[in-house]
Amino acid sequence: MLATGAVFPAVGMTAMAGYLGHHDHAPAVNVGEVWEAFTARLHPYMLDTAAGVAPYLGELVSRGTLAVLVFSLLVLWVCDRDQGEVWLVVRWVGWLVVICVLVPCADQAVARWRGSMPMQIDLVRGVRYVTPLVVLLGFWAIDEMARRNLSLTLVVVLVVSLVWTQVHTRGVHFTREVLHAARAWASGRWVSGEAHDPDYQTAIEALGRLVPAGAAVLAWGGVDSLPVRYALKRSVAWCRKDGATFSYGQHRKMVEWHRVAKRMSAVRDGRDLACLARELGAGWLFTSRLPAAFGGGVRVRYANESYSVLELDVVR
Repeated sequence: MLATGAVFPAVGMTAMAGYLGHHDHAPAVNVGEVWEAFTARLHPYMLDTAAGVAPYLGELVSRGTLAVLVFSLLVLWVCDRDQGEVWLVVRWVGWLVVICVLVPCADQAVARWRGSMPMQIDLVRGVRYVTPLVVLLGFWAIDEMARRNLSLTLVVVLVVSLVWTQVHTRGVHFTREVLHAARAWASGRWVSGEAHDPDYQTAIEALGRLVPAGAAVLAWGGVDSLPVRYALKRSVAWCRKDGATFSYGQHRKMVEWHRVAKRMSAVRDGRDLACLARELGAGWLFTSRLPAAFGGGVRVRYANESYSVLELDVVR
């Protein structure tokens, strides 16, 4: 058991070594600027755990997760299950709450007192594991009931109810995203999410044909740059995802990322967009809407009803 537990800190040490060796730990020039960038990019619960956990507790009640927890513990207790095994799961959930809620709250309180940024922003995300643990506890309780020759119909109803409360209550968007990804992969397409849009699919395929390796692309107008980077293996001049990456320690880069983000949202016409792309070193634009008044030096290389691929002439 001790050797098994040692696996977790051993794996964590590799990540810690990379963090200490490759991140900028010098104090930020302006904590206010860093905080503004954090607030603009990160979810509020990552910066204010106490306020962020409150809606989650409400979801535990509305989705029936809390009821499943109480029901499962009662069933396991009545079935004379080994108390040590039951309490192991209870302690597991309890320590998740301590590490993922209380520790971030304390960290954020100290940061506010010192006028600095929190030491971490990710621990609170572990709260999401409470729900699957409770679901597993529910299946465990149903299994104990089935072992005692309860009605098969009752067991099936309990299983269906358990799955339904955890999937259906997440909203239509949850199942829609899963179905879109499944259709994309089943048809052999490598871009999920937006791959159900034929205009997007043809546009990104055209981008892959037109843009040479090593050239940088600026995605604008609500177009996700991640498929350009990871599916097409092309450089991107700016990526929304990078803001989250920089938040872990590269605060100067985070501030610069936020400045570019504000400029991206303030683009008024094609000239502004072309100027920004050139400043960022991008020779190509991938956009979902075509701004007017580009001026000279910009050529439309591909366009359909929804997306456009444009090439910028090099300004000497």
